Amino acid sequence: MKKVEKLWADLSAKASTELSEEKVELGAIDDLKTDIQKILRLRDGSYAINKEALTLKGNIKPLLKEIEVNKKYAKDNLSAAEGNKKLIDSAESKLKSSFSKVEKQADELGISVSGLPVYKEYRAALNGLKESKEFVIDGASISEELLSKLI
Repeated sequence: MKKVEKLWADLSAKASTELSEEKVELGAIDDLKTDIQKILRLRDGSYAINKEALTLKGNIKPLLKEIEVNKKYAKDNLSAAEGNKKLIDSAESKLKSSFSKVEKQADELGISVSGLPVYKEYRAALNGLKESKEFVIDGASISEELLSKLI
């Protein structure tokens, strides 16, 4: 009977050791499975980030193209404004020179230049040039501002 008890004690100790080893192995496997799940979630999150970036690219690409077109248009507009300002300055100078000739001839004849019908047209033309210059300056300023803000 003592032999049976000894055998039983030996078997119990051996079974207890094997169960402890299986618990250790199961714990390590559980840890590994947890790590694998974290990696899978990380991959899913990374995929979502990539998908979102591709969507943004698809949304923004046409806008960037449109910005480039408008940037060129703003440069062209600025160039036209600079050219137009030169034309306005030249026209103003020519108009004043022509008026000066008329004024001189009117003085020689003893006529008041302001009484001539062309005088009102001259004043209107000067006002038109002034407005044109203001429009050109404002347009150039707007184009410059836009160009400074465009990518």
